[in-house]
Amino acid sequence: MKIENVDLRVQKTKRALATSMFTLLEKNSFGKITVNDICTEAMVSRSAFYDHFNDKYDLVIFCVELMREKLFAETFEELDGIEHRISSVLKNIKENVKLFKNLLMEDVDSELIKMMRNSFQEDIEKTIKRKNLKDEELLAPVELISTFYAFGITSVIVDWVSSEMKYSIEDMAKYLHNLTSKGVLDSVN
Repeated sequence: MKIENVDLRVQKTKRALATSMFTLLEKNSFGKITVNDICTEAMVSRSAFYDHFNDKYDLVIFCVELMREKLFAETFEELDGIEHRISSVLKNIKENVKLFKNLLMEDVDSELIKMMRNSFQEDIEKTIKRKNLKDEELLAPVELISTFYAFGITSVIVDWVSSEMKYSIEDMAKYLHNLTSKGVLDSVN
């Protein structure tokens, strides 16, 4: 029973620190946030912070993983296709636009961007593999196709956020779907 209490306390502390980070990211860029800011916001001591995380980068990776779980909560098989996946991601980003701006715009190769890219890449690979196409039917190996499109989708989303989301979610999802379905993926969509 004591182990469960320790685990529960660890979970509560990590959750408090993550919530603190998310709250601070609504107001400040990641670079301006300090461990002291995080601890003060979470009402957690610095020693408790360092019991769970090496530094603020370690915490932000934990936070990004939580965000990834939310962004990609629906499994690809439950969706009608990549357009719905993209639309779902765009809606989640728009709901938390300040947080995403402060996290995404800080570092072009941030952990969040890498996780988004990896999730899109997995979805695209699944789409191609479900079509049971032979390698010679594709213009390039599956991993190159999925990497190409995942980088493109993710980069366009980052640009959309940085340009004040000048296109609607529906338009962005349609445009990105069109770009993926009119090219190499045309034979697999």
